Amino acid sequence: MSTLPWLFLHGVNNVPSIWLPIVAALDHTLEASYPVLAPLDSMEALGGEIAASLSGPVIVVGHSLGGYVALDVLARHPELIHGVVLINSVSQADTQEMANARSELSRRALDGEFFAIAEGAAQRSYHADSLERSELMDQRNEDVKAYGAVRFAAHQTACAARLDRTEELRNFEGPKLVITAGDDAVISPTEQKSMAEYCGADLISISDAGHMLPAEQPERVAQVLNNWRHEKFESLFSQ
Repeated sequence: MSTLPWLFLHGVNNVPSIWLPIVAALDHTLEASYPVLAPLDSMEALGGEIAASLSGPVIVVGHSLGGYVALDVLARHPELIHGVVLINSVSQADTQEMANARSELSRRALDGEFFAIAEGAAQRSYHADSLERSELMDQRNEDVKAYGAVRFAAHQTACAARLDRTEELRNFEGPKLVITAGDDAVISPTEQKSMAEYCGADLISISDAGHMLPAEQPERVAQVLNNWRHEKFESLFSQ
């Protein structure tokens, strides 16, 4: 019996351990990696580093920023991607207004405001119920410390200048899945749905979660991934 390796890419103010409960809940023996995204300030550099680390094709799962990196790899190294999953992420580039806002966040983070910025972001990134979960918020604080201001500033710069990868996603002929959170206040679920429809991707929405869906509802994310994997890649598992 064979399977494809999976690659999990984290988002802003997150670290790879966010994926551990999800990987643990997947119901089939698999090879999974979840690298730290380096403090590089261009999407091409981030995607290039990930591509260089791969020895063969993968199913890539990217959350938010991780989705942007996944799409860069898809666009420039399609031979390395067998399937793509975007969680609370989009294929479009930033508007100029958004890019300007990211540049300001980058400047402020390096000027000593990083933890204040992260605290404000948490209020928007989590579902209201999740904000009351002390263990989740404690873990968030630890992750933010590990992520750090320099990485945050670099990733904001990379996001601001990233290219639109909508057509590359649309033209990708392998399995593709978009997972949205019902209460994502960072990236509109409607925008994610429109992208999925235009690009021919499967679409699943998970309720009672915000932009930090992988941390808030890991078991439900794993269930979606399990179902999608068996539907799209079952023939590989039976070999």
